[in-house]
Amino acid sequence: MSDEKMNVLFAYTRKQAIKDGVLVDVSTLAKEAGFKYHVAMTHAAFTRYVEVPEACPWQDLSGRLWDVLWMLHVAIKQTPERNPLHFSLMVQNEPGPAEEVTLKAVCGPDDLAQPCITIMLPNED
Repeated sequence: MSDEKMNVLFAYTRKQAIKDGVLVDVSTLAKEAGFKYHVAMTHAAFTRYVEVPEACPWQDLSGRLWDVLWMLHVAIKQTPERNPLHFSLMVQNEPGPAEEVTLKAVCGPDDLAQPCITIMLPNED
């Protein structure tokens, strides 16, 4: 690359990703769980592990989200310097025993260069 300035042709902001539904802002409950930074989940992670499956009508969305946030909080306390951080939790998506699943959390800058956390499936970037 040369030392010439590069022109940005397109920038997709975190704010736009939340507006478009690519990311789901979960900062309100995250704050209650002890997070100091804004937290969002990818749509794929949110729909798979937070939205209540039809097969489990006894569950609720805030309880499932709390489980994700709490287990991430615990994982951060155990290994605060790891980024990305993989963490596990038990999720019940159908009647019967819950299954252990793994999610990934990445801490990086938001649109204003402030720290934020994004929770995603392990294979997402």
